[in-house]
Amino acid sequence: MPFTRLRVQACVTHDIFISFSTRDRLVADSLKGYLEGHGMSCWMSAAAIDAGEVWTRAIVDGITAARAMVLILSESSNGSEHVRREIYLARERHLRIIPFRIDSVEPDGDLAYNLAGIQWTQGSAAPTDAEFERLAQSVRGYLSRSAVAPAVAEAAVASPPAEPPVPAVETPVEQVIAASPEVAGPPPATDAAEALDSPSATAFEASLPAPQSVASLSEPAADALPQV
Repeated sequence: MPFTRLRVQACVTHDIFISFSTRDRLVADSLKGYLEGHGMSCWMSAAAIDAGEVWTRAIVDGITAARAMVLILSESSNGSEHVRREIYLARERHLRIIPFRIDSVEPDGDLAYNLAGIQWTQGSAAPTDAEFERLAQSVRGYLSRSAVAPAVAEAAVASPPAEPPVPAVETPVEQVIAASPEVAGPPPATDAAEALDSPSATAFEASLPAPQSVASLSEPAADALPQV
């Protein structure tokens, strides 16, 4: 599984991994002392690998646990196979590489490929405190920027942005009234006299049978009465 920046940051134990050739050991020691004296923790193989430890595994762990790498670029390191492997591992793990050039040398081969486009800080074979300070400023600037990005990302995950409220749509009263169905009201009140004089009332009265008087009613025949 390839390493990612997130995995590297999750196991960080020091700020700087110093990559150098053994011929530049004095410069590396001085650089380590200067950076640590200004609050930056450093890992260097000559000081961090204990007796009996597998040094190749220790170097891999040291690179993986660093936030950045400082390369002491010289004629010796340019031709060092171990330095080339360290640079390759740093690029594979997306580690920031900050070259500190102490010789007038141009990287070649795969070192030139892995350092392409990277700005270096110029030093000398016997670096002064001013040269170390220029390098330290570059290192501090990167460390401060790289510390802000994970904090912002964690804050964004912890508190996702709230969804904007849905604005209420106010409908004018006139539109509500116009859109509502008509409600049938009570029939209009009419005058009783007008109702009786209406044509429908007259036709209804004409259809009724004429009233009969009591005298005109005949008694039923005697034989029509039931026998008791």
